[in-house]
Amino acid sequence: MRLPLHLFELKPTTNPWRKAWCSALAVGLPALLAIWLQQPAGILFGALGGLYATLIDFGATFRHRVTSQLTGALLILACGAFGVYMGRHEAWILPLLAALTFGIGWLDGNDLALETILRLAALVLLIYAYTPGFPLSAVPYVLLGFAIGLAVTGLDSLLWQRADSSHRGLKLGLVRILAGRNAGLPHALCFAFTCTTALGLALALEFQRPAWIAAVTLFVLKPDGPDSLRRLLQNAVGTLAGVPLAWAVVRFSHDPRHLLLAVVLLAFLRPLGMARNYWVHTAAMTALVLILLDIVWLPNGGDISLLRVRVIDVLVGSAVALVGLMIFNAAARRHVLKRIAADDQAGLG
Repeated sequence: MRLPLHLFELKPTTNPWRKAWCSALAVGLPALLAIWLQQPAGILFGALGGLYATLIDFGATFRHRVTSQLTGALLILACGAFGVYMGRHEAWILPLLAALTFGIGWLDGNDLALETILRLAALVLLIYAYTPGFPLSAVPYVLLGFAIGLAVTGLDSLLWQRADSSHRGLKLGLVRILAGRNAGLPHALCFAFTCTTALGLALALEFQRPAWIAAVTLFVLKPDGPDSLRRLLQNAVGTLAGVPLAWAVVRFSHDPRHLLLAVVLLAFLRPLGMARNYWVHTAAMTALVLILLDIVWLPNGGDISLLRVRVIDVLVGSAVALVGLMIFNAAARRHVLKRIAADDQAGLG
């Protein structure tokens, strides 16, 4: 089969500079304050709080942004606390994940912000289920980052009042759900199977961070047939590009101020990458998160093992997601078989 190099070409599109600047400010300002206060954990959680505020429902009116973001934040924090509780009852995590992912898969396609919130909530639950202790000292920094992110997006709304008047935030998605709109049983089964299998495999093989493997399946699988295949491949390639980028940054310097500059630059580039090609977005996001983790966990220097773990996790998660797609997604399966048949015919000709 020919390599699908066309999937990695940059798309000619209008770059979302507004979102890029909002992302950079929302990530950089809380992290800068945490550095000034000498709180390494605050750098990570403040930056993530700001990043979240620029991810959810960007482009709607400010009122709808706030409603969506606050609703999502409450759900995500509740899932984090519940994850701590479930960490003491690990036997129930796999059945719980199967039920949650079936529900998320069933509701897919109604609203992008709702899809993102539900996936983040499931991921946070898994992270804290396998993380010893809830970092209560970091909660103020999450709230600070979130508040700064809201302020930045609010300023954006005042300066550029061009939001779609028909965009009603989460309300439209909820109306569609109540009307009975859903992604169908095959996708819900595919999503539940792949996410649960990924986590179960990670636990059986005693991976260091099982939530990372499940994260791949959580965010690449959607009810869009061949597009999930493209997203899966682009996610793997983006991760393979982002890991060495993070390694190069932490090897160049381990001064938190220098690392923060890299984080702000990556936060700026991430929305631009999303507009041009998904793998560029994934590369920027991977490097950003790994550099933040490096600041928090490794104050005395970078550790290549963390990067190696990330590469292995994404490859295993991608393999599980591919198997799930081939079993449950007829459109994706036909697409792959058609490509193989076309290549075989070209080879014979």
